[in-house]
Amino acid sequence: MKGPVICIGGILVDEIFHAMVPVIQGTSNPATSHRSAGGVMGNVARHIGLLQVPVAFIGCVGNDANG
Repeated sequence: MKGPVICIGGILVDEIFHAMVPVIQGTSNPATSHRSAGGVMGNVARHIGLLQVPVAFIGCVGNDANG
């Protein structure tokens, strides 16, 4: 391959929550959370890079609290 794979897409925030105890519907459940940059193309670019393939990512970041 002569150049990098180019991925173009939006940058989103992935939020993953893990319940600390079995979940009971209709109540508050204690949980931990993790936030990271994501979005479909962001995740594709990240995994292509993990395969040691040169990759470039072009995306937009919004003008909000997460941006």
